[in-house]
Amino acid sequence: MTALGLANRIADALGDAGVRATIEPRNLNPPGALIVPRRVERQTARRSLGTVDVILWAPASVSRYALTHLDTLAGAAGVALDAAGIPWSAGEWLARPNPSTGEDQLTYTLTVTTSQETTA
Repeated sequence: MTALGLANRIADALGDAGVRATIEPRNLNPPGALIVPRRVERQTARRSLGTVDVILWAPASVSRYALTHLDTLAGAAGVALDAAGIPWSAGEWLARPNPSTGEDQLTYTLTVTTSQETTA
């Protein structure tokens, strides 16, 4: 599986759990998740280590509402990834510009790192 394949698998798992997810920044419509392949390292000729960020976006700028919404979204995403057998770790809270609107919004990042068979 490629990093893009892993990103699509994560987006599908989140979507099945009712969390809006995309791998295309221009399609981001908070609340939801932007799936970003970050790094692929070749370990051997047939295995690679892939790292993908799951960036959860609040529907509003930094506020108590945004924090509450992101907490709920992070819980749902964690449950969805666990159910799909996708290992993940918690990340960081960060205000960053929405790639669709440019508006600063609160985000929370989950990181998925997995070792996988390399495909041609």
